[in-house]
Amino acid sequence: IYPGSKNGSSSEQLRFWLSGIASTAQFWLDLHDGSLTERLLPFVWSWASSNRLIDEQVKTVIQKIPVAYAAFTEKISMTAELAQHGCGYLLTESGSFGNYNTTAINRHIQWAHVVMSELGMIDEKVKNFPKKIFRRVAEYVIRKKGLWFSTFSENPIIRTGDILGTVRSLEGKMIEQVIAKEDGIFLWGK
Repeated sequence: IYPGSKNGSSSEQLRFWLSGIASTAQFWLDLHDGSLTERLLPFVWSWASSNRLIDEQVKTVIQKIPVAYAAFTEKISMTAELAQHGCGYLLTESGSFGNYNTTAINRHIQWAHVVMSELGMIDEKVKNFPKKIFRRVAEYVIRKKGLWFSTFSENPIIRTGDILGTVRSLEGKMIEQVIAKEDGIFLWGK
């Protein structure tokens, strides 16, 4: 819904309002928790903005957030626009399946402290935290209508040829099978 609309849906109006606030902010920390239909590993993600100073600040924050996985990928219009106003952007994902989870909430609070420390808002020294930072993310999208059945295991490692899930008719007939085209780590699924 980016950049939103003053006269659009409630979500578009909220996004439009937030964009106005972000133009005066130093950093946009977008805290996400898995909805009822989302399974994910805790991770953080941002996109290049083409503003070297903002990108370095975001990368520094990513390095210090205590999480095993992160992504910093190609530029998108939202991060580029925010960077024009001097605002960095980071999306955080924690929790799964819409559960009220104290661990996931505390993780977000801890991550917010890292950002606040980097911005000089609080006096808290934070060290780098070793992690895998992905420069590219592969997304698989279902193209056919039907019921989705994921086959993700508890192990987040995905190998080329692994079956990620199937799409079936109401009668149970297989319509489509989604197969991993490359090795990777499962970060998020819906």
